[in-house]
Amino acid sequence: MNTLRNPAICILLMMLVGCSSCSTLAPGADAIVVRAEQTADASFKTINSFLEYERNNRAALWKIDRGIKHTADKIRVLAPAQIKALRDATKEYKRVKSQEHIDTVDLWLAEVAALVGQAQMALAQANTKLGRTP
Repeated sequence: MNTLRNPAICILLMMLVGCSSCSTLAPGADAIVVRAEQTADASFKTINSFLEYERNNRAALWKIDRGIKHTADKIRVLAPAQIKALRDATKEYKRVKSQEHIDTVDLWLAEVAALVGQAQMALAQANTKLGRTP
């Protein structure tokens, strides 16, 4: 299995979800809920693919750049809790639709997006240092 394809596909999926989430809303759907749920799902897949890629290439990456492993280790710790917090905030927003709950969802969207950005950056660095192109 080509370990390079999964992260690239997930990054593309993440970009597509981000660009098309509002245009694909079903009538009556709540844009905040749809965006949060799509982001949580796509972020999990993107982060998981990066972590799998890093694990599969750990020995080679360790020799070239230990920072990529350290980034992966940091993401391994933070991502589950942050994605869960986003999902919990979304559930709470569904229960009590208020500006405070929208703000909480937005906060966790930003936190999760930052982790995805770190994963994407580390993946790009890993590919460059291993002489691969996505």
